[in-house]
Amino acid sequence: MRVIVSGRGRMGQALRETAPTREGIQMVAMVGRGEKLSSLPEADIILDFSRPEMALHMADLAHERGIPFITGTTSFSPEELAALEIIGKDIPVLVSANFSLGITVLSHVLEEVSGVLGEEWDVELMETHHRHKEDAPSGTAIKLLTALDPGGNRKKVYGRQGFTGSREKGEIGVHALRGGSVVGEHQVHFFGDQETLQFIHRAESRQVFALGAWTAAERLFHMPAGFYSFSQLLFR
Repeated sequence: MRVIVSGRGRMGQALRETAPTREGIQMVAMVGRGEKLSSLPEADIILDFSRPEMALHMADLAHERGIPFITGTTSFSPEELAALEIIGKDIPVLVSANFSLGITVLSHVLEEVSGVLGEEWDVELMETHHRHKEDAPSGTAIKLLTALDPGGNRKKVYGRQGFTGSREKGEIGVHALRGGSVVGEHQVHFFGDQETLQFIHRAESRQVFALGAWTAAERLFHMPAGFYSFSQLLFR
């Protein structure tokens, strides 16, 4: 499978480092912002880890060539996501904020647990990333929030300061920590009466996400046109 990687950042480098470990994977190009797309070689799939504006250009290129498109770019606007969904009518498109197998399984589990425990249990989510992380909460935290509250009906409280009054039933607390070189850690706490349930996921290197992205590419390559999540590929 010939692969074009979009994005020369940390994830792009992790994909370059791990590509030789995947049988049948050949990286034919890596492209960054401002580089010409018309001269890119033929490929079987595009993996994008860049920024929303470039991701949309790469999605258009995949659409034009009729090949699958995967993006781990975050902070898409609703309009940008809608544009990717439209492209997904013609080619396989996968959008995921996180390609860790552990996070994907955790998201699946949290939806089940939250549905069982309901709003009688208090929920707090805390995510920690390196000092250079630009968005908060992280795309992964938002993914986990969606798993905790699929209908989007529960109140979200982002950080706590001052006299905020008693906690409301059903609210979900969200906290973002930034510092050092932490690759990524996500904690979800369920607080019941006289018992606590806790889930923790730690990514120890970006190779975790790169290996997951290769798994996604291998599976999406055989899928029909559609707009997919990583979870759909793993649990289908």
